[in-house]
Amino acid sequence: MDKKTFASKLENRVFDMDVHDTDVSNACYEAMYHGLASVQVFPVMIEECAKLLKGSEVKIAALIDYPHGGFPPEIKKMEILDAKKRGAEIFNVCFTNRNVKDRKWEQVGRELQILREAAGESELRIFLETEYLTDEEITKLCGYAIEAGVDTVITSTGLYYKLDKESRTEVPLLADARDIRLIKSVVGSRMKIMAQGFIDHWDLAGEVLEAGADMIGSAKAVRLLEEFH
Repeated sequence: MDKKTFASKLENRVFDMDVHDTDVSNACYEAMYHGLASVQVFPVMIEECAKLLKGSEVKIAALIDYPHGGFPPEIKKMEILDAKKRGAEIFNVCFTNRNVKDRKWEQVGRELQILREAAGESELRIFLETEYLTDEEITKLCGYAIEAGVDTVITSTGLYYKLDKESRTEVPLLADARDIRLIKSVVGSRMKIMAQGFIDHWDLAGEVLEAGADMIGSAKAVRLLEEFH
């Protein structure tokens, strides 16, 4: 894989709300300059991105019900339709993982069908939040996602931390090559996999790609590209 190919596998992220317009525009300019695949932004940022990215090959991925996925699927549907009107081409949706933990599989399937209908022919992605799911739950959810026609699964929002008991400090939950391999064993070539979760250096990026990830979402996408070797 050469550097240009690696760039085409990266999605630049703006996942904080305490940012200025310049942060959003910089993410777009970086994506265009470096040949990144897309930018991942909140719906309120879509129209600004659409103006800046017009005529380029960089796509806009809208964050839907980010970060907790606690809204009913009907509300997520409305968010998707609104984001589509604003210019989004990809929809990164936070799934209701509580239904997975409670084994409410009928509700899992229903939500996925509603999301698929809302996205239409556009690319639909769902966040799995793998660090909170067992292997069995990940496997089961991926099966339902395949059945519903989801295009891509994302390992996590890349937002959460866990408490290290010894140091009494919070440690980021990183994307895990093991989880990528598990997901790949289930989805094969039927869905794409986006690795996301504090991927801020090349070594980790290389690990998840080797494990089977098709894409990487990172707020440090440009750094990853600079460190590529």
